[in-house]
Amino acid sequence: MANQQVKRQLNLLFTKTLKKMSLYKELRPEIKELLEADMEEYPNLVKAVIKEMEELAGAWVTDISVNTASQLLRYLDQTDLKPPHSDFVLKLYFIFGR
Repeated sequence: MANQQVKRQLNLLFTKTLKKMSLYKELRPEIKELLEADMEEYPNLVKAVIKEMEELAGAWVTDISVNTASQLLRYLDQTDLKPPHSDFVLKLYFIFGR
């Protein structure tokens, strides 16, 4: 009985933690600003990108789709940020401040 209560409490804590986490929240401010600036011109694209990142709470950066990753890398190219690596995946980690 006590084991079940502990499991329920841990499950609840894990669920609350995941709700607070989001790849979108981890985006570098420069990238997030460019993404949000495109909302008026490309609302469906921006909503889809944000939705995907929000749904991947607690996920690996590499779990995002190639489409979303490519879009985020396009935004990176529009900034003065200089990732230390030229590798596609390592640039994604850089975009999320990792």
